[in-house]
Amino acid sequence: MSAPAAPLTLFSVVIPARDEEASLPPTLRAIHAEFSRAQIPHELIVVDDGSSDATAARVREVARRDARVLLITQPNGGKSSAMNNGVAAASGDVIRLIEIENVRQFAERLDGPTPSGATEAHRMLVEARVIYAPAA
Repeated sequence: MSAPAAPLTLFSVVIPARDEEASLPPTLRAIHAEFSRAQIPHELIVVDDGSSDATAARVREVARRDARVLLITQPNGGKSSAMNNGVAAASGDVIRLIEIENVRQFAERLDGPTPSGATEAHRMLVEARVIYAPAA
């Protein structure tokens, strides 16, 4: 018989981004709200991959108000490089990579529950095959 799994202490979400100044801050707030509602400890790591707009400045504003948001900036090295740098900085027991196209879709669907009734945060957990129940 195997030992029970250790409880999840931190869920890391890594988001590589380039020129996403408008869509990223509200999306970060929405992801944070969903994880908080589910009482899931989390960190959101945004890797700015050489944006020519104010992506880094907008994320920095969010990070000043919430220590769970981490900004990494790098010269444009491509999505793989940004993902690798985000994973290297992650502290979580579970790391979930979200591509920017999915971030936009995520933001568009946050007006209410998904058709299955699961929030996107819960969907991330299911996709990562993590079962988490906060202490009562």
